[in-house]
Amino acid sequence: HQWSPAECQYAEQPRMMTEDKRSHVSDEFFYVLKGKVRFVYCPDLIYEMNEGDFLYYDAVVAHHWENPSDEETRLLLCSASAAM
Repeated sequence: HQWSPAECQYAEQPRMMTEDKRSHVSDEFFYVLKGKVRFVYCPDLIYEMNEGDFLYYDAVVAHHWENPSDEETRLLLCSASAAM
């Protein structure tokens, strides 16, 4: 696996959610730069994350995230896949 050289930053507006749970062949590293995020992994694992929290996960498992707060959230996401 190789880590993607692109820095993937996301700004999630208040009360926003990514599209339905997604699944793809990749390992991903997820870091909360600012704000709060609710990360849903599998149907039953929910992580309430705050600024400075990080998560490394296998993206082949369905997942999505949302900003549960009234403030903007900033995220850093890096991924690695066998196709890279």
